[in-house]
Amino acid sequence: MAREYIAGRSRSTNAERLALQSNPMTGGTTLDYTSGGTNYRSHTFTSTGDLEVTESTDIDVLILAGGGGGSNGSSNYGGSGGGAGGLGVATGHTISTGTKTVTIGSGSSYGQSTYGGSTTFDVFTATGGQGASQYVAGDSGTATASSGSITEYRYDGINGRASGSGAGGVGTTSSSSSNAIGKAGGYGVSNDFRTGSDECRAGGGGSGSNKDKSSNASASPCGGGLGRRKSWAGGNGATNMGGGGGGGGGRNGGGSSGGSGLLVLRYELTWDARNGEMFYEPETNKEFIFYNNNWTEV
Repeated sequence: MAREYIAGRSRSTNAERLALQSNPMTGGTTLDYTSGGTNYRSHTFTSTGDLEVTESTDIDVLILAGGGGGSNGSSNYGGSGGGAGGLGVATGHTISTGTKTVTIGSGSSYGQSTYGGSTTFDVFTATGGQGASQYVAGDSGTATASSGSITEYRYDGINGRASGSGAGGVGTTSSSSSNAIGKAGGYGVSNDFRTGSDECRAGGGGSGSNKDKSSNASASPCGGGLGRRKSWAGGNGATNMGGGGGGGGGRNGGGSSGGSGLLVLRYELTWDARNGEMFYEPETNKEFIFYNNNWTEV
């Protein structure tokens, strides 16, 4: 963009000043925010799509797969909870230019041989959480990188009519008593990449109960499905939170599905401007100075 300089100041419109901001990629749902004095832009994918990268950029990545389903209950016992989808976090990953395909994993139904769908992006893969059987809770999934590094959060499921494992904590074994109340799923992981405020995802599914009335297990606060009371089907894991499904209640309460996954990218916003540069907008009669990657009205 051509800028007119008068007495050492850029002279242009507000729209042209804002156009000096970097725009290295497009795709997903974008959000600009400030956290800790730094300006960021995030791109969130809740379904499969493409990221178009026009400028090589260092990004932070949160990748989350689909959760596993919670099992149905038996005649006398509640079912076990499904495992959360694999969750991984990478920082300072350099992404090259070009079209990058993003695949978002779906949640699965229940059963020890079923798994939520994988979420993939660039060099990163998160695998789905494991579905539960009546007697064994689901494992949470994995997160890997074919190059560079990623921090993986996962826990194995446990035996004994248990709640599912979350990305941030293992589930809890229910009592062997047929009158046992279900347990909440394992805790998930909090991350602020999307909005600048912590959001918790990838909780395990709760285990079911054989009791009546208000004896549902507590749901995970991080997207895990509710373990339900006698004869009720387990609650599904939350959409785009990768939670495990909750176990069904005793007296053959039905099973549930895990929640789908998510991808969040963020990077620091930059400007094509120099510290101390002044910018005058004739249409508003306002003047701005640029310093430390921010414009301030003067």
